[in-house]
Amino acid sequence: MDAAGNAFSFNQTPAQAADSTNCTVSVPAHPLSAKGLATPWVLGDGCTWENGDTEGVFVDATILSPDGQLQVYNPLVITQGTQPEVAPTPPTIARGSQVILSVGFNGNAVALVGRGARQGKCIDAFGNSLINQTPQCNAANFYRMADAEIRRGILTVPAIGIGKDGQPCPTVRDFSLIDQDQSDNAVASYLFNPNTGQTAQATAANQASLPGDTTESNGSDNGLLDKFVDPALGCTPFTAPNPTNPNGASASQALNELSARQNQRGMIALLPVNDPQLLVNGKFSIGKTNTFRMETDQRLLPFNTNTTRNAAKYCQDMVNIATPRLKLDADLEVGGASPVPDLGNNLANFMAARLSASFENLNCKNYGLTNPVTLTLDGNGVATGATFNTTPQTAKIAGGRGGRHN
Repeated sequence: MDAAGNAFSFNQTPAQAADSTNCTVSVPAHPLSAKGLATPWVLGDGCTWENGDTEGVFVDATILSPDGQLQVYNPLVITQGTQPEVAPTPPTIARGSQVILSVGFNGNAVALVGRGARQGKCIDAFGNSLINQTPQCNAANFYRMADAEIRRGILTVPAIGIGKDGQPCPTVRDFSLIDQDQSDNAVASYLFNPNTGQTAQATAANQASLPGDTTESNGSDNGLLDKFVDPALGCTPFTAPNPTNPNGASASQALNELSARQNQRGMIALLPVNDPQLLVNGKFSIGKTNTFRMETDQRLLPFNTNTTRNAAKYCQDMVNIATPRLKLDADLEVGGASPVPDLGNNLANFMAARLSASFENLNCKNYGLTNPVTLTLDGNGVATGATFNTTPQTAKIAGGRGGRHN
C-alpha cells in the first residue's frame, strides 16, 4: 500500500533474484481465465527448478462459482527457456465465478512480474517491501464473494470435527498449528524431470506416464495441516475437486482460510506485526500486516493498534496454547513422517522444533517469555526428542503505551 492505502506489486531486479533465495516469476496474460490458468507461469532471473528446494514456485488456484461450487486447479510453473513436459488442460469455469491465485515459494522472497500480474490484481508487496513467500491475486474479490455466499447459505464450509485427541481439529488459525509466519505458501505440487529440467502438473495420468519424474512440493503451513497433522489426528481437511492433483481433489490455501474463518473458536491466531514476512526494514508495520490480512480474509488491525502489545499477545497465546496441545498430540504424531527430516526425525519432534524456532524468530523473549520447548538433538542438529513446559506464561511489555491489540 502507498500512503493512500493502495497495495501494489513490486518488480524485483535480476540481481536481487539471482541470489538463489529471491526469484521473480512471470504471470501469464489474463491469469484468472481458463486459458490463463492453463498457461504456464515462468520462473526466471536465474532461478530454476533444478534448485526447487530453494527456488520452487507453486500456485493454488481456487475457483468459486455463483452457485457455491468450488474447484482447485494448480497452474504449472516452468523454468525460463523450457517447455511444459505435458501441456496443461484448461479447467471449466462458470460465468460469474471468482478465482484466487495463492502463490507459494520455497526461498526467501518472490516477486510477480509481467502484465498478467496487473490483470490478475496480484499483490506481492507493501510498497517496495515484499511479502516474501506468499503473493496473492484477486484475493479481495474472491473472499468478498465467498463470504457473501456463506452468509446466504449458498456456500457451505464443512465443520472441522473432533480429533483423536478429543480436541477440535486444528485450522490454519489455531495457535497449535501456526508458526512465525502463518498463512503462508500453497498446497500445490509438480512433477520435475531431472534430465530435461521440465515440469508437469501432478495429475494422476502424468504420474503414471512419467515414472522418472520427482515430485516437488512447497514447504507450507497449509501442506503441513492437510498432509501431515490432519491425518495424524484423524481429521479431514476441506477439499474440492482438483484435476491437477493425483487424488482428484485437494485442499488449497484459500480453502484452509475459509475453513479457519468459519470454524476456529477460542483464541484465534491472526497475522501479527512481528511475523518476519511483515516487517518493513526490520520494524513493525500495521500497513504491511493489513495488506496480507486482507489477502487472507482476516480482519484488519485498527490504525492505532499498539504494535508491541499485538506482538507480545501473539507470543503469549502461542506459548500457552500450542505447548500443551503439542504435548497432548505427541503420542499420535510420533509415528508420522517428518515434513522436514533435517529439523525433526518424526512429526512430533518436527512440531516441537518448529514451535521452538517460532519462539525465537518472533523474538518472544523480548516480552519476558521463556521458550517452552527443550529439544534433544542428534549430532546433525535434528530433533530426536522434546520436553514441554506447560506452565502458563504472561507477556510483559516494558514501557508499553495504551492502544488496541489483536
